[in-house]
Amino acid sequence: MSDKAKIYVAGVGMVTPIGADAAMTAAAVRAGISGYKYSDFYREDDEKIRMALVPEDVLENSLNADILSGEYTERQIRLLQLATVALAQLQPALPPDVKLPLFIAGPEQLIDGDQPISAVFLENLAKQTDVNLDLAMSRIISTGRAGGLATINLAFRLFAGSDAPFAIIGGVDTFCDGAVLETLMQDERLLVGKNKDGFIPGEGAAFLLLAKQPIPLHKNSNKIVCFYEAALGSEAGHRASTEPYRGDGLAAVLAAALDNAQTSKIKTLYSSMNGEHFFAKELGVAVIRNSESLDEKMKTEHPADCFGDVGAAFGPVIAGITAINLVNNKIGAPCVVCCSSDKDARSAVVMQG
Repeated sequence: MSDKAKIYVAGVGMVTPIGADAAMTAAAVRAGISGYKYSDFYREDDEKIRMALVPEDVLENSLNADILSGEYTERQIRLLQLATVALAQLQPALPPDVKLPLFIAGPEQLIDGDQPISAVFLENLAKQTDVNLDLAMSRIISTGRAGGLATINLAFRLFAGSDAPFAIIGGVDTFCDGAVLETLMQDERLLVGKNKDGFIPGEGAAFLLLAKQPIPLHKNSNKIVCFYEAALGSEAGHRASTEPYRGDGLAAVLAAALDNAQTSKIKTLYSSMNGEHFFAKELGVAVIRNSESLDEKMKTEHPADCFGDVGAAFGPVIAGITAINLVNNKIGAPCVVCCSSDKDARSAVVMQG
């Protein structure tokens, strides 16, 4: 294993359209199970929109409405439900009597004025889960898909500058919202009708307990999974930009992530690619430009094929899946995770078992 700086995965909590926890989701992705179904949302021509949604019986009774503070939209309630289910799963792995900072990625702003994750959201999340969160030290990154991996570097910074032994990182997002879906339909980005260049909107949440020192992911196993420092960058020609789109951003952060780790050649790559040609082209550019550091038999995974586009939850979800698969020897290591937001943010991180 490389002697570069590392932090360690000590627990994973997750909920996705194909799994009520991380182990179920990882197994469903390996089996190629799809969570795509027709939803209760309609297009203008009365065609139902296909989505990948967490089953209602997984989310029901997840919230105690009596302890909610502030006024919430339906989307914010659903985000809180998703986050509560996933974060509560970390309870058995959490150290007793230790206040834990939470670094969480939230949805990218697609609609003016939309800010679904806030400090009040974190307060309610702590109340709903009884997780002892250090709210003063917690941070929110609202940059969508790439934000989930950016939280890893907040944990690196915390561990380097303090004696804190643990931190929680995570992400939550949902496209289960009429206004958001309407915006995406206007931009012709959904996989509906005759549009072949679109994606299936999904939802999910994932949280990882990170440790400063090596610690097994499972108490009945001595197997350890680590992150190296994540690489963060930007794409000048992103969807909201008038700059030419060359795919430079993801190629650069992939190169930087590989340099941060300096491991043997990458054997597995997980991507937030959601089926849109825009992101497929970008990933192709990144792989070609970094081919010398990638194993010629490298396996490329894009699990949105199974659970749809989970937005800001992507990084923590696929990092959690990677950790589970590494512990169970289901994939080749080392691995790299790559995420691209709709706007300029790009991120990548190398993981090792």
